[in-house]
Order: sequence, then structure tokens, then C-alpha cells
Amino acid sequence: MGGYAKTPKVEKAFLADLKRVSGKTNLLFQLAEAAVEHPDGVVKEVLYPVVSERVLRDLVKEYQSGGPIYRQHVHTVMRASYRSHYRRMVPAVLRALTFRSNNDEHRPLIRALTLLKQYADSDRAPIYYASTDDVPIEGVVRAVGRDVVIKTDDEGNERINRINYEIAVLQVLRERLRCKEIWVEGAKKFGNYCNG
Repeated sequence: MGGYAKTPKVEKAFLADLKRVSGKTNLLFQLAEAAVEHPDGVVKEVLYPVVSERVLRDLVKEYQSGGPIYRQHVHTVMRASYRSHYRRMVPAVLRALTFRSNNDEHRPLIRALTLLKQYADSDRAPIYYASTDDVPIEGVVRAVGRDVVIKTDDEGNERINRINYEIAVLQVLRERLRCKEIWVEGAKKFGNYCNG
């Protein structure tokens, strides 16, 4: 998945406004060559004759479709859906299922699920976890998504946003269940069986 899953709603919006640009390496070489030959030139006079403004705009859009702006948009849509709908089901799922792993590498995720279960039935849970909470980050929150999970307050203290952390935990759980690194006690499909 590499960070964020591409949702149909977000993908449709971006693809409607996106044109793939072919020959990017050659275009970059031509731009670099023009810039080196005319270092004091005006962009409009030096670069646009080599690569049009429209092509450059298309290149920027293509970059943004997979870059931080795209990831932020995906996260915003995903968070709204999770908070409004799916989050209501999480307590019931966590109460009904017991997740296990035979590998110490995946213990942080098991601890993270325990934390989610601890707060699952809390009606008035805080926006951020308390500094005393055991909130595993390594092995749970991908580096590419940490900026939305870990926030710094006015005093410079790192705070863990609960909803964003829950989303990160559930994304990693999905991946680990699929490859059976984490398994569900008593389950057939996602249980601890060699021939699942």
C-alpha cells in the first residue's frame, strides 16, 4: 500500500484533473540544458520554448497526484468516513476478536490493539492519548503517515492524535492479517493455520 490506499472517491477527483506526461526524463534534460545555457534568462523566454507551460503544469499535477498533497487529501477523506461511520463498529470488533502473533516483531501492533480496546467504550475520550499511555509507534505507524498521527503542541511536546492513530493501526492490521503475521484466535480464514 505504501502509505495510503487510493480510494475511488479521491482517485476519481484527481484523475479527472490529471494528464500523464510522457518522456519526463528527456524533458528534464532539455530544461536543465536550457537553464545552464541561459542562467540569467527569464523563465518565459528560456524554458517555455523548450517545454511549454502546459506541459510543466501537467508535470506538477502528476507529481502532486502521488505526493504529499494527494496523501493529505486521501487521509482527509478516510478520516471523515472513519469518524462518521466505521469507528462505531471498532469497539464491537475489538471485543469479539482476539488478535495474536507468534513473532515478537509484531508485538507493538498487539499492544496498539490493546490500547484501542482500552479506549473503545469511552464516550468522552480525549483527542490525544495521555502521556502515560503506552502508544507504540515503531512497527505500527508508517514513517510517511507520522505527521498526521504525531502532533507537536505549543510547548513542544509530542501528542498522539487518537483518531489518526486508530486509522494507522487498522491499516497495518489489515496488511498483517492478509499475510498471517497477525492472526485471529479461532478464525478459519484469518486464523493460525498453514493452509489458510
